[in-house]
Amino acid sequence: MIPILLVGSVPLANNEQVFKCVSEIIGSHLRYIPDGETGKRYGWIEFQEQVFACNPLLKQEPPADVHYGPSVGKFRFCDGSNPMELKFDNLGYSEAALNSFALFKKLKEDGTIPTHVRFQVSLPTPLAPCMFLADSSAIVDILPAYRRALFAELELICAEIPHDQLAVQWDVCLEFAILENRSAYKISIDQMFSDVVDLGTVVPEDVHVGFHLCYGDYAHKHFVEPNDSSKLVQMANTLSKQLLSRAINWIHLPIPRNRTDDDYFRPMKDLELKSDTELYLGLIHLTDGVDGSLHRAQTAKKALGSRPFGIATECGFGRRPPETIVDLLKVHADVARKLD
Repeated sequence: MIPILLVGSVPLANNEQVFKCVSEIIGSHLRYIPDGETGKRYGWIEFQEQVFACNPLLKQEPPADVHYGPSVGKFRFCDGSNPMELKFDNLGYSEAALNSFALFKKLKEDGTIPTHVRFQVSLPTPLAPCMFLADSSAIVDILPAYRRALFAELELICAEIPHDQLAVQWDVCLEFAILENRSAYKISIDQMFSDVVDLGTVVPEDVHVGFHLCYGDYAHKHFVEPNDSSKLVQMANTLSKQLLSRAINWIHLPIPRNRTDDDYFRPMKDLELKSDTELYLGLIHLTDGVDGSLHRAQTAKKALGSRPFGIATECGFGRRPPETIVDLLKVHADVARKLD
């Protein structure tokens, strides 16, 4: 059976509706099920603006025009502040995860959620909120404090949720702005790769971990259109070669809707994932439905050869109208059935 990955956000009314809807339509294909990042989390990391705004050591500048994404005022340190004293207390991720897991557990016990499915917690890399919200000159000082806070919330999640019921997905997005030389924040490529690899080491070995690689989805556009999948393959191979302390359970690569050509997929011939890492391709698009998704799948097979893969969308559903979600889930199910 072809596995299906839900990248994260599913903009239904609440987590209960997400759990029930996706379980009914594609549950048998799922290894993991997220809570949909409903409520204040619907815009991925946008809700972290309030976290930064409440910090007494930071001040927000007026919004400036941006070429991509929402216009948000950047944060820098207040005059006289000591960056070493910066601390973030409540990012909101652990609170949401623990509340949703309680419902997940209940629905699994009553048979709504399949017994084999783990609860998926999707987290941004620490770099993402910092690049999104901090002035480029302040990121180097804000990032360590934010990383400590996010890791502390992950530690709490792992302490409270049974490990055999849990999976953690790291959303790796703005790192590709660095790889594509589209970032004002300057960091060496080697250091950036090292930081991403470290994210796998902080997840306990018996908790499943995956990496969603992404070029953004604001207004259904990427922040840059990749020439091909080579930088995605570079990131995936780096993780596979350097994260040696534990297994990587899955890696997800996005496939743009208009890329059915061999050129985009050809670098995937060089993927060097370990045999216990599942590969998911984000080739599902509602706009061209089953036929377009199957076309992308057939092109992918030419590059991947005998390497199996699961299917997904290229990003979460969060910026999609809620009334389209059922149809989109049905496309997943139809494509999976035809690929079996």
